[in-house]
Amino acid sequence: MTSISDEFHPIKEELVGDWMRTNIVTVFPEDKIGEVINLFVERKLNLLPVIDEKGFLKGKIRESDVMKLFFHRRDIRHEHVMGFGFDFGYFAEDASQLMRRYKVTLRPDETIGDAARKMVDHQLTSLPVVDGKHKLIGVFSAKDLLFGVTKRRHLGMISGTELLGSDVAEENEK
Repeated sequence: MTSISDEFHPIKEELVGDWMRTNIVTVFPEDKIGEVINLFVERKLNLLPVIDEKGFLKGKIRESDVMKLFFHRRDIRHEHVMGFGFDFGYFAEDASQLMRRYKVTLRPDETIGDAARKMVDHQLTSLPVVDGKHKLIGVFSAKDLLFGVTKRRHLGMISGTELLGSDVAEENEK
């Protein structure tokens, strides 16, 4: 008779490529800040990857970066940013002026354990997944991990220390 742990690898050993989201919203460096704000609001996002025309990862814009727009003043006319009559005092006209570079990325062949460790070590809630040429192919987030764990647990595929593997179970028995 096989047990659940014989049939399924511990989650920490599963691959990012099997868990990542591929239906991601992105922006281009030349996209106007007004367009970026609209995406954050309409799609209820907390992060937008910035890519070039070939899909290569250039950076990210975080929700907190967008919030800073409302508290900084600079002489940029609202027509250049939004295209209509709002003036929030923007300090950036396009995504390239607001984006930050990614210092940490994931590859699809990294494990969930590696991804979780990177997120904890760098205090991040999501990471872009790139191929060998640094082209964006997905995003992996803490929400994806929690959703996957909850779904597997609900289906009876995992329980207790099987989430993390047998080495954790052995430590808890000591």
